[in-house]
Amino acid sequence: CGAGDESQGHSNSFFIKTADQRLLLKTLRESEAKLLLSILYDYHEHLREYPKSLLGQTRMYGCYMIDMGKTTSKIYVVVMANVFAHAIDDSYDLKGSWINRSAYPGSALGKDGDLKRTFSLTRRDRELLIRQLEADTRCLQSLGSIDDSRLVGIHRITEPLPQNDGSQFREYYLRHGGYLSADQSEAFFMGIIDILTRYNISKKHERFLKTVVLRNDSDGVSVQAPQQYCSRFVSAMKLVITVGTNNSCEYA
Repeated sequence: CGAGDESQGHSNSFFIKTADQRLLLKTLRESEAKLLLSILYDYHEHLREYPKSLLGQTRMYGCYMIDMGKTTSKIYVVVMANVFAHAIDDSYDLKGSWINRSAYPGSALGKDGDLKRTFSLTRRDRELLIRQLEADTRCLQSLGSIDDSRLVGIHRITEPLPQNDGSQFREYYLRHGGYLSADQSEAFFMGIIDILTRYNISKKHERFLKTVVLRNDSDGVSVQAPQQYCSRFVSAMKLVITVGTNNSCEYA
């Protein structure tokens, strides 16, 4: 693969990109690796039923255990698709929550509190995306997953697209996991990450601490039961994914 880019995620996981930016290698905790194996059948069936799933844009291709010997604990690694394989100008990590959801100054990845814009699509594409988001969140809810994020990458199109040929470019971006904005000035790439957390006793304690002890807004904290977590996110995305005003871009 050649040399890639290395970094550390917010959950203390380590990941590296391949040189062509298409794949990510990310470390997992042992509990996450076991959870992945337990949901593998349902996860695969969902991707087969929904080829345009946002889970598919971060598709997990394999999970591996590296045994470094008796003196070192085992390392678990997942190989997954990189939703930001294209050139990205702005990016966001969205959960639908609003308590402590702003990025640190200088961070390249914004969060819900940093989002001051909408994503304008044609009416048809908005309907397709919302339906897919609803299907994906139903899947995650059935798996008991919480704390997952929707990554959104924004690619600015600097060269004007050929007149009367918008449908061709729309299909190109759709094939590559993106959506062309209604005015054809941007493309949005979206994927779902961090699906390997369940609403277990530890998360219930975390919710109790944040809502009862610290008295945060119970609807605004990130940790929620799966049904509430998923419905809140879909509601939030319906507000920021809008229909563009450029009627000439309403492809048949």
